[in-house]
Amino acid sequence: MLGKIARWLILILTVMSLLSLHSIATGNRGNTSPGAWLDLGPRGGMAHTLAVSPDFANDGVVLAGEHQTLRHPINQCGLGIRRSTDGGLSWHPTTIAPPDVALNTTLALHDLAFSPAFAADGIIFAATWSGLLRSSDRGQSWSALAGAPDLFVTSVAVAPDFATSGHVMAGYGYGMAALLYVSDDGGQTWSDHHGVSARADIVYSPHFFDDGTALSAGDGVFLTTDRGMSWTQVLTSVTFALAVSPQYATDATLFAAGVDAVHVSNDGGTEWITHTVTTGAARLQALAISPDFTTDATLFAGSQHGLYRSTDRGEHWTAVATYPGPDVHAVALASTWPTTPTLLVGSTAGVYRSDDGGNSWYQGQGIAPLTVTRLVRGPDALRLTAATARHGIYQSANGGTTWRFAGLSRPTGISNIALSPAFIHDQTMLAAVPAGAGMGFSRSIDGGATWEWLSSTDYPGGGLAFSPGFPDDPVVFATGQHGKVLRSTDLGDTWQPVGTPPPGTYSLGAWHVALPPNYPEDGSLFAGGAGFWRLPEGAEIWQLAATELLSHMQITSLAVSPNYVVDQTLVATAQRTEPGSVTHSGVYRSTDGGVIWTRLTTGLTPVDTPTPPRHVAFSPNYATDRIIYAQSEEQLYRSADGGDHWTVIEVPQDALPLRDLSAGRQGSAYSGGETGVWHYRILTQRLYLPLVSR
Repeated sequence: MLGKIARWLILILTVMSLLSLHSIATGNRGNTSPGAWLDLGPRGGMAHTLAVSPDFANDGVVLAGEHQTLRHPINQCGLGIRRSTDGGLSWHPTTIAPPDVALNTTLALHDLAFSPAFAADGIIFAATWSGLLRSSDRGQSWSALAGAPDLFVTSVAVAPDFATSGHVMAGYGYGMAALLYVSDDGGQTWSDHHGVSARADIVYSPHFFDDGTALSAGDGVFLTTDRGMSWTQVLTSVTFALAVSPQYATDATLFAAGVDAVHVSNDGGTEWITHTVTTGAARLQALAISPDFTTDATLFAGSQHGLYRSTDRGEHWTAVATYPGPDVHAVALASTWPTTPTLLVGSTAGVYRSDDGGNSWYQGQGIAPLTVTRLVRGPDALRLTAATARHGIYQSANGGTTWRFAGLSRPTGISNIALSPAFIHDQTMLAAVPAGAGMGFSRSIDGGATWEWLSSTDYPGGGLAFSPGFPDDPVVFATGQHGKVLRSTDLGDTWQPVGTPPPGTYSLGAWHVALPPNYPEDGSLFAGGAGFWRLPEGAEIWQLAATELLSHMQITSLAVSPNYVVDQTLVATAQRTEPGSVTHSGVYRSTDGGVIWTRLTTGLTPVDTPTPPRHVAFSPNYATDRIIYAQSEEQLYRSADGGDHWTVIEVPQDALPLRDLSAGRQGSAYSGGETGVWHYRILTQRLYLPLVSR
């Protein structure tokens, strides 16, 4: 009996492991082995907005999302509207109706409002930078309402009597404009109320049906007592969040969160008393009031300094010392609090949850898979460092099993990252980040816990490479300043150009820089930009390749063989676009240190393919396994004979488009793509499932 149980357990574990793999059939069995893909993450994302279902204790529905400003304040992006049905432990995308399907993953979300009758009607409203959206299927899909505000909506609220009145309000949030929208037919038609600031928050009196009272916040607090027909400003201080006592009909108590303090009114907004919550010019960005406020007198407030709690109606506040996360943007309590003492916090690191009133905390998965734009493996065998689009750097020390956030979140993204060869000991990283029309450099010497801004160039670049002899040879190379190769001996504090272009050439147009693995013993430098360039040791003038990779070819990636000392091999991808938008591209190889280049063809895409390979990587064991990978946005290619022949490796659709490439141990590859890092592994042995019955 025990033996039979053991065989069943083995089968279950085996099937579970197989379910996590994406099996791939390859084309040329003579040049590769069957392989499989594994989605490694990382997941992350910010929860600037967070809301829980009124029936949370039964349905576990939570919605969250983020908004980030890009280069201009009018441009914002996010991760769409993310949905959880298990109380925030796991998250799934939602769909937004055409015509803009891309909004599913780029929508900038500012606020959410559930219908009080959500358990029956499934209605939710979402305030987004792309307009006001409505869902009637419990948040699974969303669509814009005809006639509803279609841009820059940053707040929304649904009346307690929505089921009968259809009353909804929304706030406009671009610039300093003061504009409130009111609907009394479920969002079908709207009236505009200019001069009423509502960009930060809107709340209703719990007794709205009787008293017609509601408030809006932004540049002060505004009050209506006639269901939104007319408004009066009752507080002039800048306000970021509002709360109304559940017993407003009897206690007339209001709360307005500003800078460092919460303003409290016990007479419906006529007079206000200010109570300090924290210091240091902290914006109190979130307020949540206990549904049992009459008994427990409890409120929570969130700021960039953390989470705070008051148990005396907002008069005194203390930090929730057990809260483990960063700045707080949203706070939500279960509607059955304190019977169900569940508290959720939205932060720049995602969603944190406590089930014991804030005494202990845990975090589920990130709200969304993150787009990886740059991926670096090493210096130790299992370390992966991923630069994500707008969400900073993530690092794994165990081959992608787990990830940690390593800082540097920037809406404009990160162009490149490089780790010190001695990273395990010195924890040093450099990053190239877009800065205006050019490129800037940042440095961390504590593994990403903190970053220091170094300098910037006026023109794009972004190539980065440590000397393999670092820190004994304290040299770092970069590209920038009119396509030059730059050199630093003080870890990026100052930079000096290296070499000069030949007479008649204005610039190398360099975007990529690479070094021999035995640098500085071999002091040669390689650069890719407008052609392939090499600077032999002791030379002062850069030399252009003799064949193929001339100045009319744009180098899109460049890699040096780990066995370069013996084989003198480099590979590169390059392309040029001719009149009529005809692209000529390919994968190229040199076996003489970059002088003569040949285009590799067998098994690769034709020269005029619209999606050519743009990344190449050598296996760390290239000297013995001869494996090279090349990658386009849609395909991975593998060669096991040094580039003579290639096999197409199909890529899971969920990973596309691919954005970067790194080769791993045992002939594997890591691809950074739209939904994180994907690991391609060679299956060297057939898998036989155990017999569990006879």
